[in-house]
Amino acid sequence: MLALWLLLPVLIYFLAAGAILVLNRLRPGFGYAWLLAVVTVFANWGLILYFRFNPPPAIILINWLPVTQSIGTLIFQLDTPAWVYTFSLAGLAAAVILTAAVRLKYRSSPATWAANLAITAVGMLATLAGTPLTLALAWTLIDAVELVFMLAAVPDRSLSAQVVMAFLARVTGTLVLLGSMALSKAGGQDLLLVNAPANLSIFLVIAAGLRLGVLPLNLPYFREFVFRRGVSTTLRMVAAASSLVLLGRLPATAVPVAWFPWLLLFASLAAFYGSVKWLISTNEIAGRPYWLIALAGLAVGSVIRSHPVASLAWGMCLILSGGILFLYSARERRMIFLPALGVLVMSGLPFTPAGGGWQGLVILPINLPDFIFLLAQVLLVVGYIRHMLRPEESLAGMERWIKGVYPLGLLLLALTAWLIELLGWPNATGLDHWGASVIAAGLAAGGWFGLGRLRTWWPAHPEHTAWLSVVARPVGAVLNNLFRFDWLYRLIEIAYLILQRFIQAVTVILEGEGGVLWVLVLLALLASLLMSGGASL
Repeated sequence: MLALWLLLPVLIYFLAAGAILVLNRLRPGFGYAWLLAVVTVFANWGLILYFRFNPPPAIILINWLPVTQSIGTLIFQLDTPAWVYTFSLAGLAAAVILTAAVRLKYRSSPATWAANLAITAVGMLATLAGTPLTLALAWTLIDAVELVFMLAAVPDRSLSAQVVMAFLARVTGTLVLLGSMALSKAGGQDLLLVNAPANLSIFLVIAAGLRLGVLPLNLPYFREFVFRRGVSTTLRMVAAASSLVLLGRLPATAVPVAWFPWLLLFASLAAFYGSVKWLISTNEIAGRPYWLIALAGLAVGSVIRSHPVASLAWGMCLILSGGILFLYSARERRMIFLPALGVLVMSGLPFTPAGGGWQGLVILPINLPDFIFLLAQVLLVVGYIRHMLRPEESLAGMERWIKGVYPLGLLLLALTAWLIELLGWPNATGLDHWGASVIAAGLAAGGWFGLGRLRTWWPAHPEHTAWLSVVARPVGAVLNNLFRFDWLYRLIEIAYLILQRFIQAVTVILEGEGGVLWVLVLLALLASLLMSGGASL
């Protein structure tokens, strides 16, 4: 048992998920199942916090396959990036369960609570992975779970194609990760994700960037699908955390000089584009893909600029600050302080959780990427304020116990963020870049004030803004199609259809009356090619 101490939270989640399903079958209802889920998430949250003070030993599985020789070693370990993202996922799981009470009438059920726990457990397998093979297996499991959930939730065939394309984009990142492992093996050594060699780290950056949609910028999910808020939030955050943890483990020299300008261009473009689309989205759920892409761009940018530790701040804000807003579905004026805590978490001010992130974005001497990253962070804050003030379902008509439990879940997310800031890594206060944080906070305040003034002025002077709408629509459509990689997906679809028709034509020929003759002709052609190749040798 002591050998599996590190994976105890994962086992607890899986066992609790199974117990909830069994309990729901034996005694249908919400009470006991919800209490079991609450006890589970609080126990795991406390256990992972305890691990920060008493880290368990790494788990090394050599002969993990039921065959004589394994294809690789599986290692699970709890270093700083692993603890940051594992603890973040534990806080998110607790918040999802605690806030599920307000979503009971929207089919939040024991089955969905069990799904949240199981998905979180799979995500923790990825955050604790210490070798490329371990991480690749966890990524594959996450992708398979998301593919099943999304295809089940999306009946439209055109939207299902987007789900498959998103799956293929992430699988490409997994293949790049496995390729780096193969290159390391060819060099006579096993690749570890902690302290990876500099000559292979660039492939790890690309693998994580592909899965996050940053390197290059691509948005297969250009429109968020509408299904259960808790499960969808967990799926999105688990997928992001499983890739962000890889960025936090890379060395400062991960990106060669020759790759630096191109990768920095992709990261800054993703951050800026995502932040703009987040700001103008109709609501926080519709803007969630852009929230993910923008903050992932800030994290990747920190790694490219030789500060991978700074990526932990932006990755943690992606999960925890975003989780506060995405789970803030029932709203009252007296509870506005809850999303305000989310704004404070991502503000970047000194002694706030995102304060340590500036060292990866603002580097002397100041240049254009610094301004782009700073502007992206400002737009994210302004958009966050805009979405949190949007009216939603009222909490007034709900039961008293729901009114007590619901804010506790959102408070737990903010508490998790501040605990990570205090215990996560040295120099996380942001005091060394206080100037950038103050400027960003001032611009965000000015931007929100200006946005309010523009909202009142715009309807009163339509004649001055008509030209802007005429220009913005076609330009926005072109940029959306380009950044969503729709053109690439269409090319892939066309190539697939051509290949499908070619195979069908060959099948018809071979199954016809002259099929045997065609087979003999092909065999003769193949034999002649082989003989000519042997003669040339």
